[in-house]
Amino acid sequence: MKNFAFIILATLIFFAANATGTFACSCVTPSAVKEEIKTTDAVFSGKVTSVSKFRGAWKVKFRVEKTWKGSLPKTITLVTAQDSAMCGYNFKARKKYLIYAKRDDKNKLSVSLCSRTAELSKASEDVKVLDKLKTEQTSKD
Repeated sequence: MKNFAFIILATLIFFAANATGTFACSCVTPSAVKEEIKTTDAVFSGKVTSVSKFRGAWKVKFRVEKTWKGSLPKTITLVTAQDSAMCGYNFKARKKYLIYAKRDDKNKLSVSLCSRTAELSKASEDVKVLDKLKTEQTSKD
């Protein structure tokens, strides 16, 4: 009887330990900038003006500084999951970011840890490519 109880307990511990791993965010390597911009709804740089909790997610307000894709107002709010295990991006107030955002099922812009979104200071190569793409597009129009 003791062996049976031990086997049941060990099995429960095994499944409980493995269950936590199923909630981890799993991303493939982000596409190149030229491909990523095709699959997003908005690409812009901006400064975080506030971060607040909103229905199990973070609501992040930005002051938009430059736009490469999308027609955006000077201030925009987007959402991201509350933690990185759910692919949420950890935005910090007063920092500047390069954002690759998609519209969710409620037509709100959202950001995932799996996108090319990054602090602007670490995204200089992306900015160069985006500027070049915008220049090329403008010269075609």
